[in-house]
Amino acid sequence: MDNELNGNNNQSNTMAIAGMILGILSIVFCWIPLLGLVLAIIGLILGVKGLNNAKQMEGKGKGFGIAGISCGSVGIVLSIIYTIFWLFFALIINETVNAYNTYTNRNYIYDYNYNNLFNSSYNYNYKSDVNSILNSYIY
Repeated sequence: MDNELNGNNNQSNTMAIAGMILGILSIVFCWIPLLGLVLAIIGLILGVKGLNNAKQMEGKGKGFGIAGISCGSVGIVLSIIYTIFWLFFALIINETVNAYNTYTNRNYIYDYNYNNLFNSSYNYNYKSDVNSILNSYIY
């Protein structure tokens, strides 16, 4: 009868449960740089809030809060490691493409001669630097 009068016994610690779910999702999606990190940070915050709520709710959801904190922390570490990996991978791909372009000498573009609108000739502009190509079109 005391359980019916006291409405707190049927409540669940939703912050702790949400923190655990987001912590697990952060581990699953840690290989996606921003998504995994955002899920891990939110899961960690909700896990801490859920653990604090568990103290007020006589220990309900304490395990979920601890799981949210631990999964969120692991998700942050894994997301940082994968972000460093993706940045390193992008740097290697960029250097490989630059080396290929230099080796094969395919760094020329066709530029239409706009100085004389009646003359439709094409000029070959050999550019060795991507910045000089961008600067010629931007400025």
